[in-house]
Amino acid sequence: MKRILIALFLVFSLVICLTGCPEKIEENPEFAKFNEMFANGFENYTITVVTSSYNDDFLNDTYHVTTVDGVTYVTYKVEKLNEFIIEGDTITIPEGYKTVTEGVYNSNTDAEIVDSYKVPAFNFSYACIFNETITDSTFVATIHSLNGFMGLDLEVTDATVRVQFEGTTPTSVVISYYTAEENSVIITYTFN
Repeated sequence: MKRILIALFLVFSLVICLTGCPEKIEENPEFAKFNEMFANGFENYTITVVTSSYNDDFLNDTYHVTTVDGVTYVTYKVEKLNEFIIEGDTITIPEGYKTVTEGVYNSNTDAEIVDSYKVPAFNFSYACIFNETITDSTFVATIHSLNGFMGLDLEVTDATVRVQFEGTTPTSVVISYYTAEENSVIITYTFN
């Protein structure tokens, strides 16, 4: 009887361990190369963000990031849809369809804002991506954790990443996804 109880206890312990212990997934060895590409940061690049709604409204934002003599500048051009203003029975129509705002931030006076435009240290890991395809100059994958991959904490669907590179130097990164509001977003980093 003792042997049966001990055997049952061992089987029960094994079942608990197998279901409670996460399986270690072996990473693609190529991921190390891509993690290294984005580990040290960049001084000169352009970020474009194209947002389109299901009814074909488009917003284009562009950020040129340059570093000169240790000072980083972000030259931006941002589009915003103008809204109708409804107050009671009065509807005020906007003067135009979009408002375009342009300007420049610099790291001497706007350090926190400039920091928010740094290229993320993308996390190439199966904890964040899957279905990767790698060629001599292209990396394509599906993103299942946008927050884990690039630190963008949003509810999204159909997220993908495409990296163009030459050797160990990236030339562009394109991230696309759909928001909870069904807007399509394409973020492109182009390296100079």
